[in-house]
Amino acid sequence: MSRKTFMRLVNLSQPSGIEININLVLAEKPVREEQKLKTLTKYVQRYPSGWKKRLELADLLYGMGKWLKAVEEYRQVIERQSQLIPVQLKLGKILQLMGREKEAIELYETSLSLVSSLQFSSPALSNNTQSNMATQSHIIGLIEVCRHNFPKALKAFSSATTFEPDNPSHWLALGQVQRSIGNNIDALKAFEAILSRYPDDIIALINIYDALLALGNGNTQLPSNLNFLNQEKRQKEARKNLDSIDNVWYDQAKKILNQAIVLAPDNYQVLKRQIEYRCRIKLVSGTEGKKTKQLLNTLLKLAPNSTAANELINYYYQVRGEREKGLLSPKIISSKKK
Repeated sequence: MSRKTFMRLVNLSQPSGIEININLVLAEKPVREEQKLKTLTKYVQRYPSGWKKRLELADLLYGMGKWLKAVEEYRQVIERQSQLIPVQLKLGKILQLMGREKEAIELYETSLSLVSSLQFSSPALSNNTQSNMATQSHIIGLIEVCRHNFPKALKAFSSATTFEPDNPSHWLALGQVQRSIGNNIDALKAFEAILSRYPDDIIALINIYDALLALGNGNTQLPSNLNFLNQEKRQKEARKNLDSIDNVWYDQAKKILNQAIVLAPDNYQVLKRQIEYRCRIKLVSGTEGKKTKQLLNTLLKLAPNSTAANELINYYYQVRGEREKGLLSPKIISSKKK
């Protein structure tokens, strides 16, 4: 299952004031969104008790990045159809990303209760019960992430991969928690488990690249307040060997980045990493510098208000020795010719 999907960048402001960029993965490239929005809005206003078209409206708003309105519509769908577990999980994830973790936990716990109550005819572990147990474990992991209880989250996501090893979402969640606590070696293993099954999975490639860079930079130490069995010894060994293997990590990261560029050259996350890499190796002048700037302009068209894009502009000019030009607005930089 290759996830060659359409992606869109959504900018979110969390209650803490932190702005984050979310890379939405959509099943297909959206078309005529505004027209569909008007049509669906009129329909749900005319038939307010229905839920199917309202769900379509919620999904459309989600894909357009209008998450506050999407949340309202998803909640109304759940009020009408409380047994729709995928909708509850999707809304929970949206709220989690928005920083509304308490609300997310409430939805996850409701979903967990619904999944746990499902009955299966066979007492043995059939495919359905395997999937059911994997889903329960995954939801528990999501709840523990919201509670910032990472040891329990790791255990839950690991269980999900055992029950349903071919589901990339379990490995992705496991790897992302490993990365968040600085355990990049195990994170790499989780992301590679996805790639071994789905070689063209762009999301796995991006996460592998980040983990390799973190290893190359020496970011292998766990936070001091986290005590995992055998982790300390493993991390000490990684740090001891770091000086001799950092170039290996970077070499592998370059290969992974090139693979991602071939698969998804216009993907925001891939572009961002490609520009960072080119600036790091000082491809900022001459013919190569023009190519880097073209990539920057492409990134700005995709996400003109992205904080990361503005930071890359500053980085680009800093490497060129023209720091003052980084203070110009993205629109001016994008339109300047040199």
